[in-house]
Amino acid sequence: MDFRWGRSRGEEGIAVVINFLLANARLVLGVGGAAVLGIATLAVKRLIERAGRAADDEKVEQKMSESWEELSLVSASPKSIRKGLEGVVMKHVAKATKPQKADLCQPQQQKSSLDEKPVKASESQRPKNLQLSLTLQDRLHQYYSIRAAITPEVVHRAESLALDICIEVQGFLHTTNPDMPLGEMSLGGSLLDDLQVVRADHACLLVPLQLEPSLWRLIPGEETLLTHPLHWMVRRVNLEYFPRGRSYWDRFLVGGYLSCRALVNMLSKAVMETMNWPSLSYTLDCLVRPVLGGDELKLEIRYLTYTHTSTF
Repeated sequence: MDFRWGRSRGEEGIAVVINFLLANARLVLGVGGAAVLGIATLAVKRLIERAGRAADDEKVEQKMSESWEELSLVSASPKSIRKGLEGVVMKHVAKATKPQKADLCQPQQQKSSLDEKPVKASESQRPKNLQLSLTLQDRLHQYYSIRAAITPEVVHRAESLALDICIEVQGFLHTTNPDMPLGEMSLGGSLLDDLQVVRADHACLLVPLQLEPSLWRLIPGEETLLTHPLHWMVRRVNLEYFPRGRSYWDRFLVGGYLSCRALVNMLSKAVMETMNWPSLSYTLDCLVRPVLGGDELKLEIRYLTYTHTSTF
């Protein structure tokens, strides 16, 4: 009874060790060691069986030497593969011959240590990526400072010129159309917001209209036929109490709404086609001329070596 029980434990241990060797040999050898793996598995199996029967056999040394001769068949493989295989075999055969089998959790720990290496490598690459991003940021800042940014002197000169033209146009409108309810004209656009790059060549002149709150109402773009949030409209209200003609802007009504196209046509005739631009050019020491045509009112200003365009 004792002998059979010992043999069953030995066979179970052999199966466990062979399975372990198969898994680890594939890990060490890879695809190229498939042929060597079969020879090594057979040699290890015989070696462990003879080691388990060492107490019952008389010629222990002879059979152990035969087992090592079978294991020497692996020497025909390349040195790197043979070295890895012999290391795995020698390490675990010695543990298999003991009464208590070795703990098989150690390879899992080795595998976990192998899995931790890519994580550490990725962590080591983070400072390099951060350094590269900082370098790119520095280059972009350098490009903006050298080629894109506009000096404060150029911006101030363009703003001053646009403001002078704005004052002249506003004075001309008040002189020729004194009954037109307009607010104070001002500058706007990217030049005033310090958003222009390369050249300060665009400015906007804002002409505010003074509307009666009881006669006009702003309609959000979502409530109009266009349903566009940026396209607001101005609607004439209370026509039953205040008929057309009570407001100066009633002459620009189209379908109950204030027509921007009618306003542009009026300003084009009152300013672009009427104002004495050569006289203004002589006063400001620059060439100012209107750009006719289109939906916008544009003035082209040539001052020294660059062209400046004002839109209102």
